[in-house]
Amino acid sequence: MGDFAPEEDEIDLRGIDTGVLQAEALQIGYQQGRNERVSVARDLNLQLKKGELACLVGPNGVGKSTLLRTLAGLQPMLSGRITLLGKPLNRYHPRELAKALSVVLTEQVNVGAMRAFDVAALGRHPYTNWLGGMDKQDEQTVREALAAVGAAPLSERFFNELSDGERQKVMIARALAQEPLILLLDEPTAFLDLPRRVVLMQMLHRLAHQLGKAILVSTHDLDLALHSADMVWLMDMSGNMNVGAPEDLVLGGEFAHAFTQQGVRFDSKTGNFSFSSKPERRIALSANGLARLWTTRALQRAGFEVVPIQMIQDEFVEVAEIDGELVWRLHRAGWAVDHSSIYALLLSLNE
Repeated sequence: MGDFAPEEDEIDLRGIDTGVLQAEALQIGYQQGRNERVSVARDLNLQLKKGELACLVGPNGVGKSTLLRTLAGLQPMLSGRITLLGKPLNRYHPRELAKALSVVLTEQVNVGAMRAFDVAALGRHPYTNWLGGMDKQDEQTVREALAAVGAAPLSERFFNELSDGERQKVMIARALAQEPLILLLDEPTAFLDLPRRVVLMQMLHRLAHQLGKAILVSTHDLDLALHSADMVWLMDMSGNMNVGAPEDLVLGGEFAHAFTQQGVRFDSKTGNFSFSSKPERRIALSANGLARLWTTRALQRAGFEVVPIQMIQDEFVEVAEIDGELVWRLHRAGWAVDHSSIYALLLSLNE
């Protein structure tokens, strides 16, 4: 994208390698009434680095959106210090801040009958005059931003006619058109189906690494965060923050602790949530590979504890391949019945 020389009194973003956004002893929350302040989290010490994708995750209600909005300067902190490129965040002029930091919020935007190109072009506002006029360099920057998110073919289409996934791409292109070093996104996958959520997170990872952006994403998609993030910021219900590579937080038990609640647990072996209710029955399973994995999941969902075949002989499930097709054979008290699907097996077990 365009290479702009820093204007007078602006911070030169070039050459910054790490620690571009920092929080020290940060307390976040909101004002309730004239005199009462409600604290959501305190003593937060955080660092967002250039060239990394960080994911902010945690249970509902822990304050993820509050933290993101505070780091973006959209709401005041209760105490502490936030610095952007070594300068206190509250000392930035809005125009100067918009050249360093861009925000994409969860709320869906209604811009009327505007082309996707024109919506993305709104990101050039820190660089244009008060009339909003763009020169050829501005237009080229917008085109490059749209191309970076795979939205170039959408340029001439009306924004209100786009799908949710297409709109999200255009909004991220608008953020990129500001040429920021830092992108903060609040639940960017909230309105997307699973394939588009995966594509979007892969795109953000690529933007961080290929364009050297520092990107922070607040998300409920724990599985995507585990697969995409360079760093995870994990908030628990007490407002405590654990920071590290996703694998480090899983191995250290922080994920299991943060998401443990009645009836649900985080399985560090699979990276998935599972029901922790006590099984009602036990059954043995003889199977291998993917058939064993998915049969086990189905049986556990149906309330069974799956044990090795040596432990139970009078009732067990055997998965075999007959004429190239999988068969689920249920053995009970000396007789056996074949089933062509896991669904049929579960029906038989529940009879």
